[in-house]
Amino acid sequence: MEALKNNPQEQPLSVSWKNRSVDFIQAYQEQDVKKMLANCSENGTVAFLPLGENGKGKIQEKGKAIWSTLIDSFPTIDNTINSVVTENGKVKCDVTIRGKQEKDFGGLPSRGKSFEEDHIFIFKIDDDGFIEAIEIDWNHEKLVSQLAYDKPNIEDLNRQYTGALGEAERKQQLHNLAKSYVIDGLGAGNFNAIPYHVDVELRAPIHPMGSQQPMTGREFIKENWWAPLPDLVASTDLLATYVNENLTKVTAEFFCHIKEPACTLRIVDRFTVDENGKITDQENFFDPRDLTSPGWRS
Repeated sequence: MEALKNNPQEQPLSVSWKNRSVDFIQAYQEQDVKKMLANCSENGTVAFLPLGENGKGKIQEKGKAIWSTLIDSFPTIDNTINSVVTENGKVKCDVTIRGKQEKDFGGLPSRGKSFEEDHIFIFKIDDDGFIEAIEIDWNHEKLVSQLAYDKPNIEDLNRQYTGALGEAERKQQLHNLAKSYVIDGLGAGNFNAIPYHVDVELRAPIHPMGSQQPMTGREFIKENWWAPLPDLVASTDLLATYVNENLTKVTAEFFCHIKEPACTLRIVDRFTVDENGKITDQENFFDPRDLTSPGWRS
């Protein structure tokens, strides 16, 4: 972090506030939570704004817990101060924070990915010169997407089918697989009818982290995502299936009739299928509001 130059025309109090705020950010960069807290008053409050009520509390308790866990989960965490200004009796710091995730954090499983995101810190300094309130804001959705979302692999997108089947046989295999998933698997409540690879990845809207965070592994999907479906799904109606030019993917479009709350979902599922006819990747697309917010249409 580069040292900031003081403006000689600034009031001493403003400079003092800025120095206290910079000392806090410097301690954050050094991953020294104890030093961060030493810059704050005993009863100071903190609000991690994107986290809502769950992100509010005392600096010495809520702040300490979050920063300690964050540093433990992102051991290379670092920051750069872009600007420090005084506004309306407070100090505003524009800070870029970056790091690589090594452990699960806040319900987000570690996938060894890195993030770099701008954060705004608003510090209020008390009469004794210590930080009595901190508000922190950032683009949470963007940050999570950096840690959870896999950028398209161009090599995978261009991959051609190289298996033993001829073009017509491979197309039929893919069409049959998609049809079987909709009718024999989801429609009949038979998980074993779906030829999942043991290490399959599945993305779906109904998932704590949303579709950007994949569920991984056949057994995990069976025990967590699939488990409630046989009691939830009344029947399915296949509309159409589509095969890509490379003969590596197939898409199914279908109606899924739900028992409770009674509704019909229009769903599209896209499957990546290996040379052995196993599903290695699946992405599930539909509007979940009829399930999560019954009656929203009225």
